[in-house]
Amino acid sequence: MALLEGRARDGRWVFGGNSRGFVRWGEFKKLLNKRIAELRSARGAAPMLPWTIHDIRRTVSTNLHESRERVTKKPGGFELREYYSFAKPHIAEAVLNHVSGHKAGVAGDYNYAEYTAEKRDALELWAAHLMALLSSARQTAGEDSGEAGNQVETGTRG
Repeated sequence: MALLEGRARDGRWVFGGNSRGFVRWGEFKKLLNKRIAELRSARGAAPMLPWTIHDIRRTVSTNLHESRERVTKKPGGFELREYYSFAKPHIAEAVLNHVSGHKAGVAGDYNYAEYTAEKRDALELWAAHLMALLSSARQTAGEDSGEAGNQVETGTRG
C-alpha cells in the first residue's frame, strides 16, 4: 500500500492513466513474462510455468472464498475452532466486479451498494496473507538452496 500511496492519481483508477483504467494487458503481460524470465534465469531458477492474467482473478476469488480454521486454546485444555473466509461470497464477487446473485436480475435494479469498506477489508486480509506467504518463502529460501518454499499455490486449473 505504501507504494500506491505515493503514486500520483488523476482519476478513480489505481493503475492506468486514461478514462478506462489500465489497457493493453496483452502487451504488458509479454513484458512482465520477459522480466520474470530474466530474473529467474539470473537466479538459476527454472522457468515459470505458463499463466494468464485471468489466473490472478481466479486465485484471488478462490482464496477470498476459501474456508480457514482458527484454533484458540481455552482454559481446561479445550480448543475453540472457528471457521472463516476472507470475504463473504457476495463481497468476493464485488471485488471481481461480477454481476451475479445479489446484483443480477431484479435484485440489481434495487441493490446499488458498492461494498467499499467490505472489499477493502477482504483485500487487506488477502494482502496480509500474501505477505505472510512471501515472508515464509524468504525464510525457507534462506535456510536451503533457494527454490523450496517459493511456490505459491494458485487457483489455476490444469
